[in-house]
Amino acid sequence: RGSTSALAGPHLEDAIESLDVSGLTRKSNLWPAFSTLVGVQVEAAVIERTSVRLRDYCEPLFSFEALSICPRERGMIAMSEEVAPLTHRTSVSRQMHPNAPPIDIPRSFSSSKMWLDIQVDVSDPAVAYGPMFAPAITLCSLIAASV
Repeated sequence: RGSTSALAGPHLEDAIESLDVSGLTRKSNLWPAFSTLVGVQVEAAVIERTSVRLRDYCEPLFSFEALSICPRERGMIAMSEEVAPLTHRTSVSRQMHPNAPPIDIPRSFSSSKMWLDIQVDVSDPAVAYGPMFAPAITLCSLIAASV
């Protein structure tokens, strides 16, 4: 359970400027141009009693009783995608159907950024460790890396 509200316009850009640790300001020539800008104000969110279990292991890999996001004051999550420079843009021609002419699909390699200003409280965390879990944790890492 939780609640959020959307942020937009100059208010969002002001909030991002205050969170950015690069030392740049929006008045700087080096401040990036954003093609996509999304912001959310987080009122509060709570995740209760969660555990991740792996097959053939009696103990959970990790668990907690409650995870509270922004329990005391509002937080903010903002994500952006910068306008890709010309050197990072290309177009790919693809045949979508044998009876149709090929179409050009624009591709860009733009960088994405994320800013967080949230508080997280975790109650009763438990994490598995030791030689019994080393193979399972390695397997989880390999699976996550291939996703």
